[in-house]
Amino acid sequence: MLKVGEKRRVVSVVFGAETPTKKVEPPRVVETPRPLWPLWLAGAGLVSAGAGVFLQLRTSAEIRDLRATCAPTCDEGDVSRLRRQYWFAGGLYGLSALALGAAAYAWFATEKTTIAMGPTVGGAWVTVALRF
Repeated sequence: MLKVGEKRRVVSVVFGAETPTKKVEPPRVVETPRPLWPLWLAGAGLVSAGAGVFLQLRTSAEIRDLRATCAPTCDEGDVSRLRRQYWFAGGLYGLSALALGAAAYAWFATEKTTIAMGPTVGGAWVTVALRF
């Protein structure tokens, strides 16, 4: 029986009837390591943040140039292009925050899964231990 709020509890599942009549060898335990995709997601988040910083700094430099050369009569196409670049940089920051948050959650919320297998007289049994 699983209840809300329970954490780090091992749950065993046995398939089939287990009626050994002779000594059964100890189970072989296989632990799966943490997945690597949260690290890739964190890397993508860092790249996204770096691209956002680069784009924002480059856009700021172009705005300074426009203010120094043509303000207040600058071409509306240049001004709207720089506005779009600022918005895009903000989107990259948001994407970075989402990716880093999801990567942190996935990395710290997942633990190793243990699978134990062993023979019985009537066949084999498998125990899957999930920690949550």
